[in-house]
Amino acid sequence: MDAAAQIRTAVDEFLQNPRKIRLKTNIDPRVPLRLDPTLGDDFRSVWTRLNPTLRAQSGERVTPEFAANISAVNHGQYGEIEPSELYDIGLSLQSGQRLPRNQGLARAIFEYLLAADMTQAAENLTDIAIDQGDFTAAYDYAQIMARTGHPRARAVLNKLETYMSLPEILVHHTFAPTTTYAQVKRAGGSLYELANQSLMGIGTERSYQTAYYWGVLALADGDQRAKMIIDRIESFGEKLPDSQRADWRRTITTVQSQGWTDWSKVKTEKHRPAKAAKTNRILENWSGRQDSNLRPPVPKTGALPGCATPRLTR
Repeated sequence: MDAAAQIRTAVDEFLQNPRKIRLKTNIDPRVPLRLDPTLGDDFRSVWTRLNPTLRAQSGERVTPEFAANISAVNHGQYGEIEPSELYDIGLSLQSGQRLPRNQGLARAIFEYLLAADMTQAAENLTDIAIDQGDFTAAYDYAQIMARTGHPRARAVLNKLETYMSLPEILVHHTFAPTTTYAQVKRAGGSLYELANQSLMGIGTERSYQTAYYWGVLALADGDQRAKMIIDRIESFGEKLPDSQRADWRRTITTVQSQGWTDWSKVKTEKHRPAKAAKTNRILENWSGRQDSNLRPPVPKTGALPGCATPRLTR
């Protein structure tokens, strides 16, 4: 449910059976809120930045509807529960608030919701998998967070990579650009930004191969910032054992070849129309000239050959 509905529900529960109410702020750490006398001048802005959540706990903790949902969960009948209500049950199982903590059951619920396209469940699955030490699954879930633009994705991926070796990390990376070099050039996009986004996992899955591809093209187009990305990714080979270093080198070579193919195609097509037009002009000029090696015209039907001497008849 949205914030407004959550607050209305909390207030209604508290008024019906007062027991406990809690107000919590969720200030974005990237935009700290400075306490000063001018805060009250723009209450709406301050309220937005506080991003409060209000929770109430009434004396009657389990309603008949909630009990029915719990029964459905016990029987694995997740489809019988509204997705938002099922998500709240998963949260309670994950945190241990309102329901006994059960991360295994919470994970099963969030996996069901993620399969049903509730991508916000990826964050919960990532946290649970990290708590369970399942870093391989956590990395896959964090990649979904990155692809859907979650602001925590970059930090989570960085944290996970401290627990994993480079070969384990690269298993989760694929070369999969979401656009083409030609499309980026036509749209006036930034090749460096694409490289950086793939390197960090900002709005797209983290992929060192894709970051390298865009970095190679950005540097070829004169953006010197891309050289740092290229050098960093190429240096990954030094951290690999001999048996895998050759594979990484082949990967780099393959991406370089793809970059060259895409770059040269765009550059040659850019000049091809002008060359064709020049050729057409040459042909037009040539067709209008007199041929210096003149040949006799084709005689008309019935006419004598040009070399024949007419006979006189009497």
